[in-house]
Amino acid sequence: MRLFRSYNRKSGGTRFGKERGGLLLLLFCAAALLCLLFMEPGRDAGNPVEAEGALEVHFLDVGHGDSTLILCGEYAMMIDCGDDTQGVKLQSYLREQGVEKLEYLILTHPDKDHIGGAPAILTGVPTGQVFLPDYVKGSGTEEILHETLKQKGIVPLMPEVGAVYQLGEARFTILAPSGVYEESNNSSIALLLRFGENTFLFTGDAEKEAENDMVDNSRKPGLSLRADVYQVGHHGGKSSSKKKFLNAVSPAFAVISCDDQGEKENPDEEVLKRLREAGVKVRRTDMQGTIVAYSDGKNIVWNCEPYF
Repeated sequence: MRLFRSYNRKSGGTRFGKERGGLLLLLFCAAALLCLLFMEPGRDAGNPVEAEGALEVHFLDVGHGDSTLILCGEYAMMIDCGDDTQGVKLQSYLREQGVEKLEYLILTHPDKDHIGGAPAILTGVPTGQVFLPDYVKGSGTEEILHETLKQKGIVPLMPEVGAVYQLGEARFTILAPSGVYEESNNSSIALLLRFGENTFLFTGDAEKEAENDMVDNSRKPGLSLRADVYQVGHHGGKSSSKKKFLNAVSPAFAVISCDDQGEKENPDEEVLKRLREAGVKVRRTDMQGTIVAYSDGKNIVWNCEPYF
C-alpha cells in the first residue's frame, strides 16, 4: 500500500508513513533549520509558526488527486479530499494536527480524485459548511457523498462569485465558477485565500475556458487573481495553467499535487516549462510528499526546498 507522507507540525519534521523513534530526534533538529534553509530570498528570518494566528497551508500527498488543509489559529478548513483510498489517512492527519472541527469543506468539483475521501471526513470530523458546485456527474462516488451529507444533515452550498468568507484572521473570496459549463473540470470552485499580505490561489481542475472567465472577471473589484502561491490547476495537466492565466496570477511559488505512480501524464512538460520561464519556484507532492507553507501575513516559509 502506498504510504501517506505527512508533515507533523508538533515535531516540525517530515514523516514518511510509519517512521519511528530514532528518526524523531533527527527530525526535530532538522526542523530548527527549516526557516534558515528554506527561507525564500528577501524573506524575514523569523519563524511565522510562532506568530499568533499564523496561517499554515498543507498541500497533502494524496497521489493523483487534491487535498489541502488550511489552519489559521484555532480554525481549520479543507479543500478537496483525494479519492476513496485517502479518507482514513486524511482523518489520521487531521488528528495529528489537532483538528477537532472543519469550519469549511470545499469540494471543488465531483471528480472522484477530489471528493472520494469526503465521506470519511464528514463521518469522522465535525464539519460546518460544505461547498459544492452546481454540477451533477452522476457517479457512484457522488452518490455516496450526497448520502453521507444527508445522513449528517448538511445541505451543501453553491457559493457565488465574489462571496467572502472568514477563517480566523484569514479570509477567502470565491472566484469561480462564473458560468454554466459542460464539463466537470470547468465547473470547479476557485478561491483566493488571503492572510495579511500573503495570498494563495486554488482552482481545482479548472481548464482554459474557466481560466479565461476568471481572467476576465479579475478586472472587477475584489476578484483579482494575483497570488503569491498558486496550486497548479488540474495537477499540472496541459489543459490548465495557460500563459494568459499565469500572467494574471503572476505567482512567486507553485505547488503541484500529482501522482508518482505513472498512472497519469501529469504534470505536463509544457506547463512545467511555462512555470520555469516565468521564474516560479515549484514544489511537487509526487517528488516531495506533503508540502507545508507557513505565513505570518508578510513572509512565507516552507517545509522543503523548491523542486526547481
